[in-house]
Amino acid sequence: MSFATIFNSTRVRVRSNWVQARVDDPPFTDEPASAIFIGARNNDIVVEKNKVVSASGNGIDITITNGQGDPGTPPPANVVVRKNKVRNTHFGIHFALHTTGGTVTGNTALDNRAVDCKDESIPLANTWTDNVGRTAAPRIICTAPTTLDNNRAGHDGKAHDKQKFKKHSKHHKKWKKQKKHRPDPCACTLPWRF
Repeated sequence: MSFATIFNSTRVRVRSNWVQARVDDPPFTDEPASAIFIGARNNDIVVEKNKVVSASGNGIDITITNGQGDPGTPPPANVVVRKNKVRNTHFGIHFALHTTGGTVTGNTALDNRAVDCKDESIPLANTWTDNVGRTAAPRIICTAPTTLDNNRAGHDGKAHDKQKFKKHSKHHKKWKKQKKHRPDPCACTLPWRF
């Protein structure tokens, strides 16, 4: 029921996915499922540039699972959550109790049912910077969006479009220059053609 569930792993990357739950499915009403779940015995996992549109449970959930082994089971550690967008889930981005060494940077979590950003580590054992969310626990881990356009929270739309155009224009000039210096693939260079 989850898009990605990871246990007992090191150096795994979950990148550039679009995740949308079929929330009307009967199993979801009994047992909610997180879109991306990082469970027990994980270390050095990167969750990057994913877009979670909906999930019956949490969007990105970093937690030790209930029933996963004995009480000494190691919780997930050193998880990087970077540049993701999460909407319509229970907790948008969630780090549970006992998680440590997490880095949460440049994410946008908006319009989630309970809380957009939540970290239960005591004391705060994960580093949160430049994240956008209307609701957060504790409040310091995410800041409220500053523009009406929630998809580009924190950016001036015009400046963003100018930057995008500049980047495209630079790429086009570079491509044109490369094309100019390439030999014509259709021109025959064999001596018998002269």
